[in-house]
Amino acid sequence: MSYDEIKYSLINLLTDSTYKRILNTDKVGLIFSGGVDSTILATLLKNISDDISVNLYTVGVESSEDLKYAKKVAKSLDFPIKTTIIDETLVRESLNPVLDAIEEPNLMKIGVGMTLYLATKMASNDGISVTLAGQGADELFGGYYKYLTTFKEKGPEFAQESMIHDIEYGYDVNFERDDKIATFNGVDLRVPYLDEKLVNFALKIPIKYKINSDEDLLRKRILRDIAIDIGIDKEIAERPKKSSSIWFRNS
Repeated sequence: MSYDEIKYSLINLLTDSTYKRILNTDKVGLIFSGGVDSTILATLLKNISDDISVNLYTVGVESSEDLKYAKKVAKSLDFPIKTTIIDETLVRESLNPVLDAIEEPNLMKIGVGMTLYLATKMASNDGISVTLAGQGADELFGGYYKYLTTFKEKGPEFAQESMIHDIEYGYDVNFERDDKIATFNGVDLRVPYLDEKLVNFALKIPIKYKINSDEDLLRKRILRDIAIDIGIDKEIAERPKKSSSIWFRNS
């Protein structure tokens, strides 16, 4: 397949996957960072959800880039957005519920999971029982910096193998945690990027279309290109990935 054919197939798979996950519901939430993964989902929802109410939920520290870009995209798509501003007090208040949800005193999982906890809590408070999220996109398309490191040190084939490994074990490492947290808030978390057909297709895409060189700091090249193809501003499509983990110090 040519690159254009791969992009076309990927857009169709993502559209179908997103559509399947909003069937039989009249309102849906989207966990939204304003990055390329969630903005693609938001744009697809705009195109296929005329009869469905869509609400965006964003969590970040005050004056964060996520909040800035999330609000900008929400305005351009005419979607309502709700935000939660993180501070030390809120982190301390949320620590025990997150621990109760994930049932594991793992600092990394707590830090990453707290963002989802606060976002799904907002959705639950709005009476929304179904939310979409962009989980899986980084593992499928080379979003994490570690893949670039592997690309540099061991070569592209090893980077591709690392992505496949992370998808195979993703439930144990990340996805189970996210499902537990959403369920704790009474929310059904649905993840279009992890649709079986899409996963099988994405893992066969040549690594050069995900990470094009050992200097490719942006990565996820094909996702960024299809974002532009479906009308997303280049500024959003080429935003560098930011960590979703919330860290806090002892005091």
